[in-house]
Amino acid sequence: MRVFARSKSRRGVNPLSITDLITYFRARFDREEGQTMAEYGVVLAVITVAAIAALGVLSGAITGAIDAVSSRL
Repeated sequence: MRVFARSKSRRGVNPLSITDLITYFRARFDREEGQTMAEYGVVLAVITVAAIAALGVLSGAITGAIDAVSSRL
């Protein structure tokens, strides 16, 4: 399977077609090795909840820092 092919164009690389991208992603994610897409989704959800919680806890400090900077300007 080719990902990039050299050409004589200005850029030096032929753009990938949609069919090439679909073939690449199917080959990449159809494997049953490692984590599945569902596991990636769960990890992303946990990270998102943690980031929102951290911003909620630190919102007072963030507001204070922004106010301090704006008062010096």
